[in-house]
Amino acid sequence: MKKLVVLLAMVSLLFGCARIYRPGIYPIPKELLTTKFTSKSTVTLINDYGEKSYNICIGATETYTFYGDLRQITEVSVTLLSEELTKRGMIVRTDGDKTIRLKIRNMFGVYHIGIFRASMVLRVAVANGYLRDFFETNSSWNYQRSFDGAISKVIAAVLNDENIVKYLIQGRE
Repeated sequence: MKKLVVLLAMVSLLFGCARIYRPGIYPIPKELLTTKFTSKSTVTLINDYGEKSYNICIGATETYTFYGDLRQITEVSVTLLSEELTKRGMIVRTDGDKTIRLKIRNMFGVYHIGIFRASMVLRVAVANGYLRDFFETNSSWNYQRSFDGAISKVIAAVLNDENIVKYLIQGRE
């Protein structure tokens, strides 16, 4: 009986302090979208992780460890970018004239004195050969809002990138 109690206590300590981050779509604040453009192009957005999950530790506090699936987080990034491009007149579909691949390369958050700070790196590869890693951070009192806000900020950075905007508004490839 004593061994069972010890085993249950160990399992509780190991797994009871883990949190799974499930990304949500956090609207991009308008003040972050500094580049204005419209286009009638069609575009294909690709999650570069494909269908395979890629679970990693993405954060820690004194009492919790946070885990997330980078494929799932990238999919939310694709969805947010799709919504923003649609607002600009573009049509997002599987056989678009233009192709953009997205992949969250790294994401991590830390808690310090009442604030959770998340940072992330999103790799964007455009069909014309342009490749860039975007780095953004976001802070909040809540880990969910911190991570979701970092996703919104990194997508805003993508939409403000001069090379990507030029690629999106030019004619067919």
